[in-house]
Amino acid sequence: IDEAKAVSSKYLSKALDLISELPDGHPKSLLLSLTKKMGSRNT
Repeated sequence: IDEAKAVSSKYLSKALDLISELPDGHPKSLLLSLTKKMGSRNT
């Protein structure tokens, strides 16, 4: 379980980094919100 959480955290961080490079706007905020919500399920 700990290994799975570490992998999930790694890819969550990568996803957030990629999303942060998008121009500001509605899709960016929606993607950030959904990604953070998915990440919170893994804790």
